[in-house]
Amino acid sequence: MKFTPRALPPEAADASRGHDRHPLRELAMLVAAVGAICAALYLIAVLVADAVVTRISPATEAKLFSSFATNLPQATALSPELLNRQATADRLLTHLLAKANLPGLPVNLIVWDKSETNAVALPGGTIAVTTGLLRCLDEEPGMAFVLAHELGHFHGRDHLRGLGRQISFQVLSALVLSGNGDLQMGAGQMGQLAFLSYSRKRETAADHYALRLVHDTFGSEAGATRLFELLGNESLPGWAYMFATHPGTEERIKELQRYAEELARMPKSESWP
Repeated sequence: MKFTPRALPPEAADASRGHDRHPLRELAMLVAAVGAICAALYLIAVLVADAVVTRISPATEAKLFSSFATNLPQATALSPELLNRQATADRLLTHLLAKANLPGLPVNLIVWDKSETNAVALPGGTIAVTTGLLRCLDEEPGMAFVLAHELGHFHGRDHLRGLGRQISFQVLSALVLSGNGDLQMGAGQMGQLAFLSYSRKRETAADHYALRLVHDTFGSEAGATRLFELLGNESLPGWAYMFATHPGTEERIKELQRYAEELARMPKSESWP
């Protein structure tokens, strides 16, 4: 009897195609799935963290994070010039706090022994100004704006929101991706980019708050943009701003000028949020 082979049915042919899948394609699909899960969990964690932040009173924050600033090395041997600028900063901060609308949060200023130009608002109510920035703050309007900007972060609870988001993402990535260092590193980079985008928005909001506070405290916001002109030589190249927490210097000055014009058209009673 002569044997005549028969063609495979269509469903059998389709089933055999699974063996043709490329390993890299499978890996890409796995990474995409894990990334989607991490993104969903991160968004949930962000909502939870923000909800918790809104329920922490300024007085409770001060108690919980009273020692937070001790991790920063404080400058102990300032030159007479920097000591005078520190005294000026303390005086300006006192005036700003009178209208900063931050009840229950004891705000204080420290000088951070660091050469880079920076200032940060720390949980617990501490504003840390680096010695590098203090050397640049040779004019009171710029100094007032820096302090008001950090007060804006306290007003928006940005320092606590950022801390909560970073902790949430680190915990989630460790739980979901434990044992896989490559995937955990990739997820960490995605989370960092998401956090940077959030920070840029909050930086702009803090700029607006600062301009309003300087305007309301001293009756004029003139000179606030001088600080960014001083720091312009140390700014990042244009392509790197998408990875920076602060908006680009030129972009920031333009936005401040636009908002200053808007403030000038407002009655003083409406210039406060």
